[in-house]
Amino acid sequence: MGVELIVSISRLGGFSFYGSASSRKPISSQRLRHFMSVRLTEDSPVDEIVARFLSLDQVDSVESVEIGSNCSREGKSRDHQLGFMITFADRKKLKMFLVSEDRATFLSSIEPYVSDEFVFDFESGVVG
Repeated sequence: MGVELIVSISRLGGFSFYGSASSRKPISSQRLRHFMSVRLTEDSPVDEIVARFLSLDQVDSVESVEIGSNCSREGKSRDHQLGFMITFADRKKLKMFLVSEDRATFLSSIEPYVSDEFVFDFESGVVG
């Protein structure tokens, strides 16, 4: 399962820009990140799951999406195979996404193939 993709990310002069080419805009250093990792069943259509996740990049409240296969050698991954991360400009955008039809559709499409999941939200650079 060699999935290793980064979507909508480019570096220019020390500033991070996210979004589609026509709507790129700088975002603050304290971005809100929504991370999810999953353990998939053996019959999972991985390519389909990846394509459905990447389509979330088109949702208005989403700044960027990233997906990748587990490559940890620490033995603490709980056999999770994929990690998904979505970046938002602020908590309001995350809240909009969490109740969106796009998110609900994605989650219901992968639910039959997920045997375990882990979700973690964090603000980049904020501790405490």
